[in-house]
Amino acid sequence: HNRILLAGLLAATVWSVAPLWAEEPGEGKPNRFSQNAPKKERVNAPVFAKLRNGVNMDTCLPDLGVWPKVQHDAAQFRAAADAGFTSVRVFLPFAADPVSAEQQIKDALSNDLAIVVCMWGTHAWSRNTNLGVKQIADKWRELARAWKHYPGDLVFEILNEPEGIGFMKANGAPKVMPLYNAAAQAIRDVDPDRPILIGAPGLNDSEFLDPFVSEEYLTYRFDGGKGFYDDVNAGVAIHFYSPKHTDGLNFSMWIQALGDDDSKWKAPITEQITNAVDWRNNIGVDIPIITTEWGCWLFPKRSEEDLTKWLDHHMDLFGNYNIGNMWYTGLQNNQRSFGIFDSELGWNQTCLLYTSPS
Repeated sequence: HNRILLAGLLAATVWSVAPLWAEEPGEGKPNRFSQNAPKKERVNAPVFAKLRNGVNMDTCLPDLGVWPKVQHDAAQFRAAADAGFTSVRVFLPFAADPVSAEQQIKDALSNDLAIVVCMWGTHAWSRNTNLGVKQIADKWRELARAWKHYPGDLVFEILNEPEGIGFMKANGAPKVMPLYNAAAQAIRDVDPDRPILIGAPGLNDSEFLDPFVSEEYLTYRFDGGKGFYDDVNAGVAIHFYSPKHTDGLNFSMWIQALGDDDSKWKAPITEQITNAVDWRNNIGVDIPIITTEWGCWLFPKRSEEDLTKWLDHHMDLFGNYNIGNMWYTGLQNNQRSFGIFDSELGWNQTCLLYTSPS
């Protein structure tokens, strides 16, 4: 299925393949997943289906961005769409001018891509949560009002990885949830139908979905008293890179091989999904779960056999348990360890085979 992408500076050869959503659980399925089916079905916003096959595009704009990132170009989104992705995710630093970020929204929508705009917060919020509550609510209210005219393929991810701005793990979880709640309320006050993603605390760790991502902490109300469990335009975001050094086998963020014991590398991955599925079953509501970041370091000497097995296990779990995924990252720069797109060499063929649906 080779074809040539004539996408400006990012011309590349890609493969497109059939969907890999399995009908039956694959190897490594946690046995307890089937014990409690979601009790409350919801007709969730259609955009969440487009977030099943997404890719991060961690570039910068002329007046915003951090680290050595390449500049955003519409050709990057055309390349993602031509490769078969249905959604992209970008970052918006809190202090950035949203006018520049709006161009990314236009470029995504013009290529029939859903776009997740995810906010980077500031360390000041963890030092003063009252300030954080006010500032994040004010910013999302401003954006919700300015971008209300865009269709439902624009998704607001309220806050990226709270631990990165000082809300540390379990201790930081109850402190950051008021920020999520305030932002959700501000958005719903302006736009009751805007799709949003509420991340788990920590580094958006699935282990913190329970008990924090619940109506105990998310008390926002809209449309005559509806709340989080009734909000068909709300989903949750998780991140994980597994297995890593804390699992005793650092495949995702180093060059260590998977080895001969499949259970050693599969178990940490499966645990991330177990946490999320158990949370959804425990609250009894069919809320969309999107892995807005996952991936691994990619090097020329990385074993194709290992990479294929590792990808296959992820995609089995995502497909079997209806969890969306957005690889981090498609493009940041040509030296980025996680990048699956190189402006000179094109897409990483093995990763594209698994992460692109068409």
